[in-house]
Amino acid sequence: MEHLDPKVEYSSPAFFELVPEFKNFAAFDGEWYRDDLESNKNSGKAGVLYCFCLINNQGREVRLHLDDFNGHSGRFMSAILDQMQKYDALVGYAILAKKAEWMRYGINGDVEQIQLNCARVGLLERFEMVKEHVKFLDLHSVFPVAM
Repeated sequence: MEHLDPKVEYSSPAFFELVPEFKNFAAFDGEWYRDDLESNKNSGKAGVLYCFCLINNQGREVRLHLDDFNGHSGRFMSAILDQMQKYDALVGYAILAKKAEWMRYGINGDVEQIQLNCARVGLLERFEMVKEHVKFLDLHSVFPVAM
């Protein structure tokens, strides 16, 4: 196995000139109540986002949970958008998936689910503004695994 030379600076300024979004990026993941379970459908929780975590390229971590906002989805989603808009690029696995496009599991990705939750609480316009500013890198597209 070939090892990286510790004397070489791999994150050179030239890299950031070519891909400036990586000067300011984060990886994120969201969790939501499954929409295929009767109990979630009956309780009104189906598709509701309840957790959002992020770590940026400087090591800063953000952990948000719906319970931290006393179950107030509007404030929770606003806090998520506050975090997302800080970055030029956001990275995650299957974050751009669309339910109809998944062959096996039929789930939405994080971006779609955040959009749906923003629409529920009247933050769709703000979400669209964040989405215009941020570039998304879906690692499933780069490193696909059969789903």
